[in-house]
Amino acid sequence: MSVSIFEIFSKSPFSPLKQQIEKIKECVTKAAEMVDLLIAGAEYSTLEEYAKEVSKLEHEVDIIKNELRNGISTTVFLPFNKQTILTVLASQDSIADTAEDFAGLLTLKELKIPEEFKPLLAEFKAKVIETFEQLYNIVCEMDVAFESAFGGPEVKHIFEMIDKLGEKEHECDIVQRKLAKKVFEIEDKLKCSEIFLWPKIFNKFGDIANLSEKVGNRIRMMISK
Repeated sequence: MSVSIFEIFSKSPFSPLKQQIEKIKECVTKAAEMVDLLIAGAEYSTLEEYAKEVSKLEHEVDIIKNELRNGISTTVFLPFNKQTILTVLASQDSIADTAEDFAGLLTLKELKIPEEFKPLLAEFKAKVIETFEQLYNIVCEMDVAFESAFGGPEVKHIFEMIDKLGEKEHECDIVQRKLAKKVFEIEDKLKCSEIFLWPKIFNKFGDIANLSEKVGNRIRMMISK
């Protein structure tokens, strides 16, 4: 890292969460671009290159997590239990892990996406990214809540954002179920391996939204104490 752990915490104890999620956003965005490429009919080799980029970004997220974790554990005074923020850091890290797992599944074998999947998958991708970006915005707002000593309208606004995060994750679930049904509606057109693999791909991408909601709920608990 280019700055010390003390510099990271100079403005707010939530600065590490913000630094980490900036890199996670790069990782998730790259994974989402793979969905766009799949829908557009990109070459398998192109998807493989993107998968390598996702893996590289996930590794960078791990480095950030480990350096922040070590600094928090050994040197930094926090206004709340250190384990609390360490748990949130680990939870955020799992989003990048999931993006990497998704990229791996999508390139496990060369797949040609059925036309019937394309509209729903495009909608699903948009919903998942909206959900993650809601978490991203929450983390970026944490400094404001800290400056208000976790009181007043600033914290109320954070809680409202977390509630909205849950609503967005629910919207993802609805579209994901539609995709799952679509697999079986056209199963006669699919190979056995595709019937097995497509739902796993959809589930793994949807986990980005699921985990985003979980991180939001952990943040709620952290600032409620």
